[in-house]
Amino acid sequence: MHPSSALVDRSRHTILVVDDDEASRYATAKHLRHAGFQTREAATGEEAIALVDAAHAVVLDVHLPGMSGLDVCERLRSLDGHLDLPILQCSGIFTRDADKVAGLRSGADAYLTKPVDEQLLIANLDALLRNRERLRRLADQLDDTRRQEDKARDLFLAVLGHDLRGPLDAILMSATLMVRTEESSPTALRIASRILSSGDRMKQMLEDTTTPACAWAAACR
Repeated sequence: MHPSSALVDRSRHTILVVDDDEASRYATAKHLRHAGFQTREAATGEEAIALVDAAHAVVLDVHLPGMSGLDVCERLRSLDGHLDLPILQCSGIFTRDADKVAGLRSGADAYLTKPVDEQLLIANLDALLRNRERLRRLADQLDDTRRQEDKARDLFLAVLGHDLRGPLDAILMSATLMVRTEESSPTALRIASRILSSGDRMKQMLEDTTTPACAWAAACR
């Protein structure tokens, strides 16, 4: 089976069920546990925020006392580390298309109307968790690519610095000899002085640019 279509290992994922209706919350959590998920429960938005760090996804009722499900969703999205947390909103009261739009705009990844079909709920959670894992794998691959690019750049700079220092030192040595030679003409002295001045600046630029790369290359030997 292709990795993108593989089933989520539900036993490794905890779903936070947020619903002020105890019977509804219990039934939803029971269905999820029967499907293989771990569950936590919260009756209010405040409880949900306190428990969210232990959750891999949230099933969030919109009609809650105090903070609404929309407010809770916006708050969760503002917390560090929860920008990609799968949030599935549910409601048996706010069922219009406009309500669904408001829910999705508040930060929800999906919006279902109650009564929610058990298989539809589980399929949505599987899809959201699968997408989250795929995005995290892509992010890890991107980080690896960036690290490889950084290593390649540092190696290039180290080689470049090594290959340029030899010829530059030879040029500077020749210019120094021209300055110290009494037979050098005034024109030759001016040229040699310019070479030394420009060469010193170039040498400093090489040091500033390639020294960290050379240190990295030496450490990798």
